[in-house]
Amino acid sequence: MTAHSVLLRLPLSEADRHSFVDEFPDVEFVDGDADADLDSIDVLFAGEPVGDELIDRMGKLVWLHTTSGGGGRFLTPSVRERSITLTTSTGIHGRPFAEFGIACMYGLAKKLPVILEAQRRTVWDRGLTSMDKVGEKTVGIVGLGTVGSELARTVKALGMRVLATKRTVATTPPYVDELGPPEYLGAMLREADVLFLTLPPTSGVLIGEAELRSMKPGSYVINLTGGRRGIDDDALIAAIRDGHIAGAALNSSTPIDADSELWALPNVILSPGLAADDPDKWQMQRAVFVDNLGRFLRGEELRNVVGATQDY
Repeated sequence: MTAHSVLLRLPLSEADRHSFVDEFPDVEFVDGDADADLDSIDVLFAGEPVGDELIDRMGKLVWLHTTSGGGGRFLTPSVRERSITLTTSTGIHGRPFAEFGIACMYGLAKKLPVILEAQRRTVWDRGLTSMDKVGEKTVGIVGLGTVGSELARTVKALGMRVLATKRTVATTPPYVDELGPPEYLGAMLREADVLFLTLPPTSGVLIGEAELRSMKPGSYVINLTGGRRGIDDDALIAAIRDGHIAGAALNSSTPIDADSELWALPNVILSPGLAADDPDKWQMQRAVFVDNLGRFLRGEELRNVVGATQDY
């Protein structure tokens, strides 16, 4: 009889499943079928949030690991009340998100969406203007985590001034000019030419009408937060429509309504979650879980633990 049972609630090939069995022969791995016998499950590996109805059927569950970089969606009432340890795969998404964000920054600043639309309509518009000397501008980053830090390093290397917020501020890294707590957001918005939101998927709306109107006229907003959270779409649409915000990029893991005005606005980039695309993503997610499972079996401290009182 095995001492530990892991429920796998994510799409896996037979080869992937067998690789877990081969690597941990003393652990029972159960496919994520809702009808499975869950009495012996003490570990859950999930790609999407799991409701309390299922959590409550796993009376022995003590640890939940997710492929996501943010864990807030998994902190259900039962997970909190039972003090089930929650860990995430944070730390693996920095490079692809940063590359996508930089591409959006230059694309917006150089009016590529507008140029491509004019090309589609066979319009030769010599009246277009773009942001000059992007490398001399100021970038604001909301959330200096894995993605925000990779972005900061990259834009700093381009010569840009970097401001950032972080929930807990210890020391300011050399690639950031000014770092402050969440209360620093207002001051940062007033100085940023380009604003990046790099928050976990479950963060609430931080950027509404007041925040957008406090930004410089002609500035840009790039939202890399999963699920399009973090910014008020209606306020953003209004600010783009009247020209206060010169353009925006939204990387969304959830579909944008077909009747949303975002589709028709000039200088707007809408991405169906492509910022997270990485051919090696599953292998990196798997490596984090495998490392943590080894730690769990040895009774060691787990990586990427999410506090039960955290918002994400």
